Amino acid sequence: MGISLREYQLFELKILKEFSGICDQHNLNWWIGYGTLLGAARHKGFIPWDDDIDVWMMPDDYLAFREICRTELNSEYYLNVHSFNPANAITWQCLGVRNTTSIPRNQLDVPADWGVCMDIFPLVPCPNPETPRFSGFLKRIRSFQRLSSKYVYANDVSKTSGLRKLYNKWRASGSDEQNITKWLAVENALFTDKANLASGWVTDIDCVEPADSYKRSWFDSTVYLDYEDMKVPAPGEYQKVLAHCYGEDWAQIPDESSDLRWCHSGGGSDDVIVSLDTPYTDYWPENRVD
Repeated sequence: MGISLREYQLFELKILKEFSGICDQHNLNWWIGYGTLLGAARHKGFIPWDDDIDVWMMPDDYLAFREICRTELNSEYYLNVHSFNPANAITWQCLGVRNTTSIPRNQLDVPADWGVCMDIFPLVPCPNPETPRFSGFLKRIRSFQRLSSKYVYANDVSKTSGLRKLYNKWRASGSDEQNITKWLAVENALFTDKANLASGWVTDIDCVEPADSYKRSWFDSTVYLDYEDMKVPAPGEYQKVLAHCYGEDWAQIPDESSDLRWCHSGGGSDDVIVSLDTPYTDYWPENRVD
């Protein structure tokens, strides 16, 4: 991709610092998550072969960050969220840099916000994963995920045909404004479900199975870990979180041949267009010169 992995990592770190500064200014709580948490705990920085940054927020802080970005965000950055651009077909939100590109070639017909970015995941209250109610909760999450993809279905960018094409058009019925209003209502219902709030469990908004849930108490306190040249907040019980996500041997570095070694930008493959100085909007269908 013409960009070294380390160069890409340091660019991501710049985005994290911008995010952290906004949160500090507005007293918003957050924690590093997933591979970023693993990297801090095991490597004091990026996992050597990884290239993205993930953070978690509780819903109130997550929504507050969204509103701050609506009016106060530095013009160099943007917030990728479905309610800001219906072509953004994700359930969480990302903080990205405008004058950059990170786009899968098979998504070139989708005018989403495709800059280099970090992921911001809300921790949604959920039922105890060992109870029957959890299967119903997963259905609600999947419905929310489908709502996020309405633009893709409506504009047939998936290049389907026949009955599938008609089905996708039916699924995407309604204007963008109507669909976003519904999306926001479903998001709010997930964030404020009283029974789930009382359960003591939370999960990532992109949850796909019971194992994606965590005890809320693991996040009741915060500790700070070294991450490159920063001190970053981690869940107070971060070791339990890591064992839950990656197994009890999470501190062991995998072999070079392991499937656990991979990166999110495509690793420089031809499947992903990556640039740190070309705006992703240059690749939108209406702007692209094929």
